[in-house]
Amino acid sequence: MPWRRQTNFVSNLVPNLVNCQAVHYPISDIMFSHEKLDVYKDILHFVAQAEDAVVDWDKKFCVADHLTRAAESIVLNLAYACRERSLAAKHSSIDYSLGSVLESAACMDVASVVGFFTCDEARKRKEDLVSVFRRLVRLRESWGKQVIKEEGGMYSAGCGESTPLFHHERLDVYRLSLQVFNELASVGLFERLQVSMFRRVDQAATSIVLNIAEGNGRYARLDHKRFLTIANRSTTKLAALADVCTAKGIWTFSDISRIKQTLRTIDRMTAGMLNC
Repeated sequence: MPWRRQTNFVSNLVPNLVNCQAVHYPISDIMFSHEKLDVYKDILHFVAQAEDAVVDWDKKFCVADHLTRAAESIVLNLAYACRERSLAAKHSSIDYSLGSVLESAACMDVASVVGFFTCDEARKRKEDLVSVFRRLVRLRESWGKQVIKEEGGMYSAGCGESTPLFHHERLDVYRLSLQVFNELASVGLFERLQVSMFRRVDQAATSIVLNIAEGNGRYARLDHKRFLTIANRSTTKLAALADVCTAKGIWTFSDISRIKQTLRTIDRMTAGMLNC
C-alpha cells in the first residue's frame, strides 16, 4: 500500500514533509536546541508518513492509534530531553523516545500481520526507524560527555532481507507474540467477534507484542520489568478472553487450543525474563 499525500497538521507545520523530501530549516528560524538536530527533522518526517499510512487502515484495530501516538511520543520526548538540565532527566526523557521507536517498529510488524503493509513495506519503514534509533542512542551517549550533538554510531541490528532489524525481533517470545496475532487474524477468529469483544481481544494481543518490544530496549531495569509485566498480564488476559469466547460459543476449543498453548509459552518466557 503506497504512502498517500494528505493535508495534515504536521505537513502544514513543516513544508515538504509528506512528499518525502528532506527538511532544512533556515538557521534564523530555529528557536529551540532540539530543532537543530537532523534526527528531529527525520522523526517529524516519520510522523507525517505514519499519519498518511493510518488513513487507509481499518480503525477497529488499535494498532493504528498506537502507531500515531508512538510516533508523536518520539518527537515530544526528544524535545523534552534536550531542554532538561540534569543528565538523569535527559536520559529519562530520551529513553521514552527510544522506547517509542521500538513501539513504532512493533506496530509495523502488527500492521504487516493484519495486512496493512506487505512484509517489504514494513521492513522499509523499520529501516528508517533503525537509523533514527542509532542516532538517538549516540545522542544519549554524547550527553554523558556534556555536549549536545549527533554522531554516527553502530546499532547492531543486522542487515539483509531475512535478518532482524531490531534486537527484540531476535527474541523467541516476540516471534511467538506475533504468531498469536497472526493466528487470530488468519483463521477468521477476529471476524466472529462483536465490536466490544473484538476491541478487548485486539488490545490484549497488541499489548503483548508492543510491550515485549519496548521493554526489551529499556535501559533502566525497573522500566524493563514494567513493560514485561504488562506483556505478561496481557498474555493472561488474552488467554482468559479466549476462554470467555469459547464459553459463549463464539469460538470452539479446537479454534483456540493452539493459541492457548502458545500463550502459555509466552507466559512462562515473560515470567522467566522478569525473574532474571
